[in-house]
Amino acid sequence: MAAPKAAYTSPESLRALADIALKSDEGLKEFYDVKEGIEGAQMGGRHAIERRTGVSYALNRVEVCDLHPRKCAELATAILAQRRIMDHPHDDAEVLSARLACVHQVLQAPDSFYLAVQLAPTEGVIADDLLTMIEKRSRLPEPVARSIFVRLVLATKRAHDCGVVLRNLKPETVQVCMREAGGEYEVVVADLHCAAMVDPDDLETPSLTGLHGTPEYCAPEVSIWYARLTRQNPLTNPLTYNMTNLVSSRPSRLPLTPPPRASGSGTRLIRRGYPSHRLRTAPRRTCGRWASACT
Repeated sequence: MAAPKAAYTSPESLRALADIALKSDEGLKEFYDVKEGIEGAQMGGRHAIERRTGVSYALNRVEVCDLHPRKCAELATAILAQRRIMDHPHDDAEVLSARLACVHQVLQAPDSFYLAVQLAPTEGVIADDLLTMIEKRSRLPEPVARSIFVRLVLATKRAHDCGVVLRNLKPETVQVCMREAGGEYEVVVADLHCAAMVDPDDLETPSLTGLHGTPEYCAPEVSIWYARLTRQNPLTNPLTYNMTNLVSSRPSRLPLTPPPRASGSGTRLIRRGYPSHRLRTAPRRTCGRWASACT
């Protein structure tokens, strides 16, 4: 299946990816019995039962008015990437405990798109997103953390084996379940909206360009490297500017001097891209102090 091209830049072009065209939002009831909202890693979606099969899914709604050209392209990329994974089923029992929640069906209404996504487990002695587990326990015992991490690696490998990169792994989008006391952990990567396909014959494919993910998970030095590569000021780019806001509120977490083993080429690249005097005059002093340590 080919990666999405520039054609997917409007809601009209996305209709080619829809499995079902609805005359109105009310037409959804013909295909799904929509229930209550979902907790955990798929929060924001609604529990929906497909009437034809009786199988439960997480139903996500995307309004057409929110679909600007870049978001259309990203949504198309993610849908095609998830379909590629679905086209390569894996029956290995070990992988069944480390799964990827992929899109099952795309329904298109005049004012919105509905994505029916495989439902992550929500019942058991443990059934939480990974962030909630960590918050409840402060920290996870090493054997538990190791078991969850191994399954995350297996799920990521499954995507890579299908030629798909995930690009948005974070604790709140990972569902962890243990169906009965003393049982095995099941780990589901429940949010693949940033997934993209890799063409092994074209490593420069446009599907892997750009900055994805959540600013709060971005290391301070990443914003500087990104700014250098894209020729953007990290303090005016919306995503990296949000990151510096967070950093400035928690200065103790930001190294004010380069690591002892920092390479000379790395600091020279940062210095050429963003002279320290430009960052020191910016409103976010913490980022400026870090950059001045590189000069």
